Amino acid sequence: MGKAASNERVKLRATFFNNLAVGLILAGILIPYLGILDSGKFDAADAVVHDFLAGNISNHGPVILKLFTFSVVLFCAAILRYAAVIELRKIQD
Repeated sequence: MGKAASNERVKLRATFFNNLAVGLILAGILIPYLGILDSGKFDAADAVVHDFLAGNISNHGPVILKLFTFSVVLFCAAILRYAAVIELRKIQD
């Protein structure tokens, strides 16, 4: 296999990892955000922050779960994006 074909395979793998990262961002950030907007709890975001700082988060279980999901998905998307960058470094001149 020549360099051009090898470079194309590397680009395809990098694109795959990048698309997985974008999918995770959409699924893990946009969908919970729209769920919060749809449930009407977006107006109570200040109360959630105040209760969190006061140590009383038991009343906001689903919101805390969504924030945890947000952070895990963001971390996984960053890992996949980094994997795409590593793949792109394999391109030969």
